[in-house]
Amino acid sequence: MSKLNDDLLNDYVDNNLSSSKVNEINKIINEDETELSRLRAHKFVHQTLKEIPVDEAPKNISQLVMSKITETISFDSQASNFFKVVIGFFVIIISAVFIYSFQVQTDTEGSTSFQFFERFLHSLSTVLPNLPNIFSSSSITIIGSALIIILFIASFYMVESHFHFKKKLDHFSK
Repeated sequence: MSKLNDDLLNDYVDNNLSSSKVNEINKIINEDETELSRLRAHKFVHQTLKEIPVDEAPKNISQLVMSKITETISFDSQASNFFKVVIGFFVIIISAVFIYSFQVQTDTEGSTSFQFFERFLHSLSTVLPNLPNIFSSSSITIIGSALIIILFIASFYMVESHFHFKKKLDHFSK
């Protein structure tokens, strides 16, 4: 088992030890040949590392890094806008379907804004028991089919967007 650890030898080579520790290490080195060879190896590595030339970074490294960051930010904002548009589209379509179904269920007499709320509450109470009848009409079925097709297309683009993002992420990590 080694009496001197690597950190202690590194501190010895860098002259970061107190005089008592230096004397203690000198005594161990004089008594043990393997510790002396380890110290020589540390000194050799230390000297070799000092002689290695330091490569300077290109002058425009910060601009290159910032351009990569802005590329990823612009990609993220494009993806989030796509999902906002798709979800907004679904909300509008679903609202239109419900408004259409309420219009079909209610009678067509003229109404004021207060009567509209009464009609809405009355329609809501009559629509919920008649919900299967509403969805059995052909126009609702066509609208539902169109929504399902749009949902499939949106999910396809969502999966493709995920794979594209994953590929970009893998590219940046290499």
